[in-house]
Amino acid sequence: MIKSKYSVRAPITAPFLTTSSSRPAGWASAIALSYDDPVAPAKILTEFAKQYDKLELRIGVLGGKVLDSNGIKALAALPSREVLLSQLLSVMNAVPTSFVRVLSAVPAGLLNVLQAIKSQKESATEQ
Repeated sequence: MIKSKYSVRAPITAPFLTTSSSRPAGWASAIALSYDDPVAPAKILTEFAKQYDKLELRIGVLGGKVLDSNGIKALAALPSREVLLSQLLSVMNAVPTSFVRVLSAVPAGLLNVLQAIKSQKESATEQ
């Protein structure tokens, strides 16, 4: 929680913050920061706001861009960084894996054809 007088001075250094004139009188302001995971504050505050109706998420900032309440909710809906990285890795790994499967299918198919010819010739010589 921050005092309103500090939130009035904050736009000097951070112009994306709202001034006290855009808030109704008597409202408290809070700022949540995260240096490791930019999505974590949005997720935590969105979950908290679901439990407590009095909490209203009005504005957020990510990478210098201002987000409205819908942007914060969309950010909170994103998977974590680790999940996104694992999904990216699985997609990147799928291409070479598929390529190797295609390349190995050609000799395997040839081997199957040769095996079928061998068994056909063996059955023809037994008769």
